[in-house]
Amino acid sequence: MKKVQHYLGQAIDIRSLVLLRILFGGIGAYGFISSWMKGEAAERFQGLAYRFSWSGYTLPSLGDAAIPYIYLFGLLGAIGISLGAYYRFSVLLFACCFGYLHRLDASNFINHYYLIELLALFFFFAPAHRNSSWDAYRRPKIRLEQHPFFWLFCLRLQIALVYFFAGWAKLSVDWWAGRPLRIWLLQVQDTPLIGHFLALAETAVWGGRLAACYDLSIFIWLSWSRTRPWAYLGVLIFHGLTGYLFNIGLFPPLMIGMTLAFFPPKSWKKLPLPYFKGGETAYKSWFGPILLLYFAWQFILPLRHHFFGAKDIIWSQRYYRYGWRVMLVEHQGQVRFELADKKGNRWEVSASEYLKPYQIKRMSVQPEAIREFAVFLAQQEAEEGQKLAVYVDAFVSLNARPSQRIIDPEVNLVQAAPFGPWLLPLAN
Repeated sequence: MKKVQHYLGQAIDIRSLVLLRILFGGIGAYGFISSWMKGEAAERFQGLAYRFSWSGYTLPSLGDAAIPYIYLFGLLGAIGISLGAYYRFSVLLFACCFGYLHRLDASNFINHYYLIELLALFFFFAPAHRNSSWDAYRRPKIRLEQHPFFWLFCLRLQIALVYFFAGWAKLSVDWWAGRPLRIWLLQVQDTPLIGHFLALAETAVWGGRLAACYDLSIFIWLSWSRTRPWAYLGVLIFHGLTGYLFNIGLFPPLMIGMTLAFFPPKSWKKLPLPYFKGGETAYKSWFGPILLLYFAWQFILPLRHHFFGAKDIIWSQRYYRYGWRVMLVEHQGQVRFELADKKGNRWEVSASEYLKPYQIKRMSVQPEAIREFAVFLAQQEAEEGQKLAVYVDAFVSLNARPSQRIIDPEVNLVQAAPFGPWLLPLAN
């Protein structure tokens, strides 16, 4: 135990934390600006007639008029993080605004949004503002030149877990055969210079296998001084290429920026940043238990489906979230809702009457979301005192397989339990 405390408590230069703070805030600011410019505020967060819940809970809505202000305050929080200005308040402001938008509707879930939330939690507690910042300029008493290695170790371990579980999830028959990647590469086969290469079936197969090997090992090569420069070149190529070819938002710049945590602090001594003389913080006795509990949770969460006996989670989507299954599968779904009253009258209701296109796309491949929306339809379409049944005809294609029914069309989903026998298994 003393060896662990000595390892985590060794004093290191604060420049790494400073650089990572600046990058994280800058990436967050870019995210808010690009999202606004793309029109995502209106497309995804405003005018929602229905919001899908997160395992049964739904955030209270602040209204459409609040969305522009949430973007503005989130942007100001991100800028404050980069500048180290009113630092903890800025992190909290950014995290609340970003988290609110992410959690407003479960259709919004993306793995790297969850990662941004975790990183915001890390930066809230880390002493990343205690040099080269507005706060350190204003308040000389908080200035630090060194901090315990504990903080950098936590960030490295978080990034390593993301990579490891992303690679672990790719050790599947479909991925190893290049099935989902084949679909995505054909969609970008018109890319200049490399389009013909992307259209080859062999590119999908070997590209997928290389991606799995990259995810499973890149954090190891980044941790070794002899291979670190070449490994980071691999990070730049891998995330640069995937960011260029596929629409995956902030994930490429986020990983390119945060993997710099694997470089030793002395690498950044020549950065043209204002630097103040100061002291150092000591390792606290509670650091170890907190580290153990947090990363035990981070390790168990992606594996929880094993403990609860869930199978075919890619098909059923049960326990799928929070597992770092990054760009793993390609789903295509179609769903039709039919309502029935006690008199035997039946009629179809289009989901587009209540949902936005992106919500329909996400819902159509998630059985539990379909069931949840069916319950909403029964309540919304029923007249006073009337009880309606809802039957669903839903087909899903997984990784270009022939479409098959995912829900028993004879089951009234209003009376169905979550993930019950109404969920049909994958045929092949």
